[in-house]
Amino acid sequence: MVLGIDLCKTFAQISIYNRKENTVDTPQLFTCDNSCNIPSMVCKKKGLDEWHVGDEAKRLELLSEGVVVDDIVNKAVNGEVIIVDNVTVTGDELMYHFIRGLIGLVCDISQVEYVTVCFEDFCMSLLESVRKAFTASSSVTATYSAR
Repeated sequence: MVLGIDLCKTFAQISIYNRKENTVDTPQLFTCDNSCNIPSMVCKKKGLDEWHVGDEAKRLELLSEGVVVDDIVNKAVNGEVIIVDNVTVTGDELMYHFIRGLIGLVCDISQVEYVTVCFEDFCMSLLESVRKAFTASSSVTATYSAR
């Protein structure tokens, strides 16, 4: 499976290329606003080492069962370190949880052969953060580009 990720400061989109059928699909994954845009945020479930994105993140936040962290792109770029539910987390770790969760919305990461990531605002620190997320999470081949 081949994935394309459009990573912006406030949202991301993920597209799937099916080699067998030679088709591309950008699924509607965030049903709160009937959009293909997934907010660039993560939610840590309180008291557990569980991280969520998309609808589940919003649900946990509304039920006061999770702690939401937004602005993760800037936190990764700036190398911020924050406390989330009494746990120290780096911007790179937030990006890891977001990328992992984003891919998990469409498939198991073991099914992914290749990923291309397109950045809204390219900078080397963001590239390194995303690169670390892929290196830590799988053996997926990834390429990167700026819009």
